Amino acid sequence: MRDEVLELVLAYEKLERKLAGVRWRSLPAGESQLAAHQQRVAILEASHRTGEGSTAQMIQLWQRTEDIEAKVRETEINQSQTYRALLELTGYASQTETSD
Repeated sequence: MRDEVLELVLAYEKLERKLAGVRWRSLPAGESQLAAHQQRVAILEASHRTGEGSTAQMIQLWQRTEDIEAKVRETEINQSQTYRALLELTGYASQTETSD
């Protein structure tokens, strides 16, 4: 059981670091990767409306936004599942359910 707990804790921490990398990647002014990308898209959308850039380029940017958002959601789900498995393995899940 100790090995299983250790494995789950390590998996949880790995997912936490992955999520932090997507949200808070080391960018100027501490911007997240997603926030920085969304700002870039907003700027390029404004330019696109005035005739600059191509529609194909905008579609690629929108797809990239969806990809980053999906990566965040997937990591959050995996982290939540790992946390729940850790609670169940250690017996804390039943304690938290009775205290709700």
